Amino acid sequence: MRMTYLTPIRKRKKKNDFFLHPAFIVFAICFIISIFFFSGASRAVIYMANGMRNFLDRIPLVAYFESKAALSEENAALKMQIQQALSSQGVTAALQNENATLKASLGKRVEQTLDANVIENPGFSPYDTLVLNKGTDDGVAVGNKIFYGSLVIGEVIEADSAISRAELFSTPGKTFQAKIGSEKIEAEAEGQGGGSFVILLPKAVSVSKGDPIFLPEESSKVFGFISGVSSDETNPFQKVFFTLPVNPFQIDEVSIKI
Repeated sequence: MRMTYLTPIRKRKKKNDFFLHPAFIVFAICFIISIFFFSGASRAVIYMANGMRNFLDRIPLVAYFESKAALSEENAALKMQIQQALSSQGVTAALQNENATLKASLGKRVEQTLDANVIENPGFSPYDTLVLNKGTDDGVAVGNKIFYGSLVIGEVIEADSAISRAELFSTPGKTFQAKIGSEKIEAEAEGQGGGSFVILLPKAVSVSKGDPIFLPEESSKVFGFISGVSSDETNPFQKVFFTLPVNPFQIDEVSIKI
């Protein structure tokens, strides 16, 4: 009796079912798609990209955007130049103002005062003059104003190297402009000597004893006070008398504005 041996069923299944295995099927499908579908899609995409490039080459869109970018850069550069110019102008203006201020301060003479002793007063010197122990070596010059405290009383008329001579405003015959009262009425005053003065005013001008007298250049400081008023019916003017608030014979120290 001849015996027939059959191949085991499990081994035959493995050999015949390999191509039917799910993993193999998925791999095959992906391979086919990649060959036929994606290769065609890639060609389509390349074709469309080439067509879009040809289309863009026919219109000036790229040139437009490039031109716009160039204009923006140029505009920014111009704005920067304008800002720099404005800044430069501001600095120039500031320097010009500073220069003008410095010139003004240099050109303006700084006033100083110098104390001086009276070595001869009106009791020994000519009438209503003072001899002082300061001269040109100390910076004294003709025309310098003489002060007694805050009161201006005269001016330098002569100056040597070591001494100077000042004339009081009350020197006989010396005239100057004065202002009278709170309304500061302008009038000409004349020295009468000994620290006294006289002013002629129309009778219509109302003044009273005790009214203050001012000098134009020192209008905030009292120069003297009215000591009396005299008038008569035949004269249309009235005489106004006033004196210095200090006795010139007792002045022993003054200050000179140089």
